[in-house]
Amino acid sequence: MREEYDQNPMDFQSNKMTGVYAKFYMFPLKDETASIEAGRPVFVDREFVELIAPGNSTNIIRRKVSDMDRRNFHEAYALFKAGNADQIVGTPLSMWNFIKPSQVEELAYIKCRTVEQLSELNDQACLGMPGLHDLKRKAA
Repeated sequence: MREEYDQNPMDFQSNKMTGVYAKFYMFPLKDETASIEAGRPVFVDREFVELIAPGNSTNIIRRKVSDMDRRNFHEAYALFKAGNADQIVGTPLSMWNFIKPSQVEELAYIKCRTVEQLSELNDQACLGMPGLHDLKRKAA
């Protein structure tokens, strides 16, 4: 399990959490004490979260879930607990009339999946796609 903190932690400050995509999942961690006692590797499932700033798919944080994650992303966490694998909170871009299917796919590549995330997209991400600034304004 690799944690990536070296990109831009400012994208994940609490005042910017509205545009962050959070995905909760179970990850097996080795239980060292139980492994020694059993004489074999023993793993236990733990809740993890993956946080992605839309528009910057290289800025990813993966870590054990904290109470703060459960509070900040309560809707995604509730979907995770209910068994929903996608955990998309908001209006999916594919359901929005102002966008073409090709644009939905291009935005998915940069981890932008909802109208709400699009409205929070950083300006740097908008530079690479013609017309994205206009879509961002409509989303807002």
